[in-house]
Amino acid sequence: MRLMHRECALKLALIAWLTAVWVLLWGNVSVANIAGGILVALFVTTVLALPSVPVEGRVHPLSVVRLVGVLVYYALQSSVQVAWAAVRPGPNPVNAVLRYPVRIKSDLVLTFMVDSLNMVPGTLVLEIDRGERVLYIHVLD
Repeated sequence: MRLMHRECALKLALIAWLTAVWVLLWGNVSVANIAGGILVALFVTTVLALPSVPVEGRVHPLSVVRLVGVLVYYALQSSVQVAWAAVRPGPNPVNAVLRYPVRIKSDLVLTFMVDSLNMVPGTLVLEIDRGERVLYIHVLD
């Protein structure tokens, strides 16, 4: 019973989010845009529904705040480094493709990790070997 309420609340939140995105895309808050957004959201969540992703573990708010702080720090630091590498005189920066094994079992957490790596300038995840749990990452300088 409790799980059903949670799923219903999550689906309603997703419909509200998709409706808000629809209205923002049109750039005009009107009854027609809201109704159209609700219809599109219902279509996406029912006809084009994705399979549920198993979620393991718990979210620790302080760890999330720390992670966001670390990501912002590294994004700012690498932005300056990449900008400097682009304008400085001299040889081109060294780059490489690294093979990086991970011990993450959850596909959802692996996706978050790959997205975090891709947000940092100068890095790009080229390939994910799910079977071996290995990332191939292009790094700059």
